[in-house]
Amino acid sequence: MEKLLRNPDEIRRLLTDAYIEGVEVVTNGRVAEIVLYLKRDQQRYRIAVYAIDGALSIVLEE
Repeated sequence: MEKLLRNPDEIRRLLTDAYIEGVEVVTNGRVAEIVLYLKRDQQRYRIAVYAIDGALSIVLEE
């Protein structure tokens, strides 16, 4: 399941409560992707932050 996170409080809560298992950074010209692999309460999450020409999108996969 994938959903776009827009609420800063929701993002902050997940990042505060979760354990970071890994980080991956990929760049390609004007696009950068930063992926955080998180674990909270026996559930794993993948948060991808995409930067395209300075604009950010944050996507959460459970």
